[in-house]
Amino acid sequence: MKKLAFLLTLVLLLALLGACFTDPDAPASPSQSASPSPSASAPPSPNESANATGEPTGDPDPSDSAEGEPDTTVVLPEYDVAGKTARVMSWWSQEDGTGNVEKFEDLYGAHIQFDQVAWNQMADQLASEVMSGIPPDVVMMNTFGTYVYPARGFLQPLEDQIDFDSNLWKPVKDFNLQLKFEGSLYTIVTATTVGYYVWYNKDKFEAFGLEDPLDLYDRGEWTYAKLLEYAIELTDTADGAGKYGITAPYYLLGECVLASLKTDLVTIGSDGLFAHNLDDPKLALSVETVYDLYNRYNVVHPSVNYSQTFARGNAAMLLEGLWLANSEPMASMLKNGTIGCVMWPRWDEGSDDSQWAIFNGLGVPKGAKDLDLSMAVISSFRYGYPRGSEQWTASREKTYAAGWTERDLEHRTIAGRAIFPSKYRLIPDAFYNNAIVMYTGGESFAEQRAMREPLMQKALDEFNAMMRGEEWNLD
Repeated sequence: MKKLAFLLTLVLLLALLGACFTDPDAPASPSQSASPSPSASAPPSPNESANATGEPTGDPDPSDSAEGEPDTTVVLPEYDVAGKTARVMSWWSQEDGTGNVEKFEDLYGAHIQFDQVAWNQMADQLASEVMSGIPPDVVMMNTFGTYVYPARGFLQPLEDQIDFDSNLWKPVKDFNLQLKFEGSLYTIVTATTVGYYVWYNKDKFEAFGLEDPLDLYDRGEWTYAKLLEYAIELTDTADGAGKYGITAPYYLLGECVLASLKTDLVTIGSDGLFAHNLDDPKLALSVETVYDLYNRYNVVHPSVNYSQTFARGNAAMLLEGLWLANSEPMASMLKNGTIGCVMWPRWDEGSDDSQWAIFNGLGVPKGAKDLDLSMAVISSFRYGYPRGSEQWTASREKTYAAGWTERDLEHRTIAGRAIFPSKYRLIPDAFYNNAIVMYTGGESFAEQRAMREPLMQKALDEFNAMMRGEEWNLD
């Protein structure tokens, strides 16, 4: 196997091993230079694009019909694939994909066979099967495959296969079109969701006389300055009190600030190759913003046990995903109204909402034998997400039972319309791990850049070499 693939594999394995042996109660020093937890860039689970009760998020309301009423009709494309079996290359096991298997059988009378491949071996395995003439019908897209696979000629363009103006696909149209490679669409995003929300302790906010962030949002006043004001007010470290305004992994803070400023760690040139974006003043501002949270204001709790720190009342706000409501004590706290959640604030009152996104994507390998079968699989993955489908209605009932209100759900719908596709998460961890540590809060942007730029550039050079096809063989 080529040296580059080996190095990437080694990086991923070391990151995963590091996560397995992390002490959950160890304090996270702002000056630490360790890589973030692999959860920041790990493969998504089968439920990652759904919220805590299984309801997908992020889909706007359908367009109006000719009569002026919302047209909620979701039409599933017809494909004559009954009785066929589709092979899907994925890091999921057959058990992981049970829900998708059942849905595919119900919708099309066909079967899905998941061919499980390790996350960090997907590119080599796909290359081998494509070049051998026996590709799977569908490949689940890991992050950097979004650009590497089409660059290497492993995928077919699919923009002519999908009606993005239909109610089935319209909600993810814009996100899909932003992922085009050299003018064509190879990765089909079937679901998107906001990656992280600000959870807040309603009792603490009330005790300090602070207005509910959802009320502030409704008036257009939920900004980063307001979040900072609240974090300062809610922090009390005098005499060892240990009460902080917010708890969060540094890399989530960095990603959310990047999204709110609508900037990225990388750019893509007209040649399809990547370059760092360190000269962008907004990127420098994002690093300095997180640096100030740790050093100038000291409002971020030092523990790495984020959700427990929040649940125990030692931090008034928590930056994390909606999936936290699946487990105790967060589930009970949500149900009894102790906690709420709001999207990450816009940068200022003149800015738009802009949220860091998670997405699930699929592609069709070059040489796949039955395009209808491939597209049926992709359509089935998408079906159930748009507002108005039977799956959507059923999941909403579970959502109410979990303690979410109609107001919460409407807020999340609004947030879902503002997702920002960060391209730096679509390239290997060798770049990401060197870039995101700029947000640990230990050094200023200038100091971090001096340390990290050579390593980031080296990772980009290796990635671009892979994109160009250099040093590529399957031995």
